[in-house]
Amino acid sequence: SPSPTPTVSPSPTPTVSPSPTPTLSPNPTVDIIQTLSPIVSQIPSLTFSPSPSTIGVKESILPNQAPPYLEISKNVVKGKKYNLLINGISKDAIIKYKSSNKKIATINKKGLIKGKKIGKANISYNILQNGTYYNIKVKINVQKKKSKNDDNYNIKKKKLFTLDGELPELNYYKKVKKGKSIKLKYDSLLQNSKIAYSFLDKKSKKNVSVKKIIKNKKVLGLKLKGKRKGWVFLKIRVKQNNKNYFTKVLLRVDNGHWTRKEIKKYLKKNT
Repeated sequence: SPSPTPTVSPSPTPTVSPSPTPTLSPNPTVDIIQTLSPIVSQIPSLTFSPSPSTIGVKESILPNQAPPYLEISKNVVKGKKYNLLINGISKDAIIKYKSSNKKIATINKKGLIKGKKIGKANISYNILQNGTYYNIKVKINVQKKKSKNDDNYNIKKKKLFTLDGELPELNYYKKVKKGKSIKLKYDSLLQNSKIAYSFLDKKSKKNVSVKKIIKNKKVLGLKLKGKRKGWVFLKIRVKQNNKNYFTKVLLRVDNGHWTRKEIKKYLKKNT
C-alpha cells in the first residue's frame, strides 16, 4: 500500500509585543519657571529719580516755589563785555544761562554778557544749589557808547561783603543823586514774604534813608533816597519758604562833584 504523505504543521508566526513608547517626565525647568512666575510678577518695578545733572533744567518750578529776585538793569556798550557779580556759587551747583534775544546780547558758560547789537534783551541766571533755586534776571540795554553812569565796581572782594547763607548772593552797584530816590524792587514775592535790611558800617546810615515799598499790604522792595555825598553798604535779606535770600548793595550818593580820581582812591582804600 502506498506510504502516507507526511503533513507538516505550519510553524506558528511569532507574535512580537510592541515595545512601549517611553514616557518622559516634563522638563524640570518648566516647573521652575512656572513656580517662579507668580513670585516675579509680585516684585515691584524700580523707579529712578532724575540725576542731579537734569534737576532744575528739565523740571519746571511751581509758582509758589519760584525764588524772589531783584529787578535790575544794566547798560552795556556794543562789543563790550559785562560780568554780573555773584558770590558763593558752589562747584556742584547747576547753572543755566539764557538770553531772550541773542542778536542783542549773549551770555557764555562763564556768565559773561556781551553786547552784540543796539537794543534791549533779558538775561536770566537759573541756579540750583543745596536743593534750592536761586534766580537772577537782568535787563540789558546795549548802547553805542558808554554813558557817565555805567561804571561797574567790583564789590565782591570787599571785607564787608562776606557770604551770609548757603545760597549764592548778588553783589550790586548802584548810583543815586543827592536828594533823589531809587527803587530796589523784587519779583516773585509771596504775600507772606519778609524783607529786612541792615547797614554794614556806621557811615552808611548817614548817607541814605530807606523805606519799604508796600502795596496791598505786601512788601515789594526798598526805596533809597540819597541824603549826602558818600558810600552806602547795604545788606538786604528776603525770607521766603523758610529760605533766606541775600543781596549786597554798594550805593554811591552823588552830589555832582565826584571825580573819577576820587572814586578810584576810595575804592582802592576800601577794596
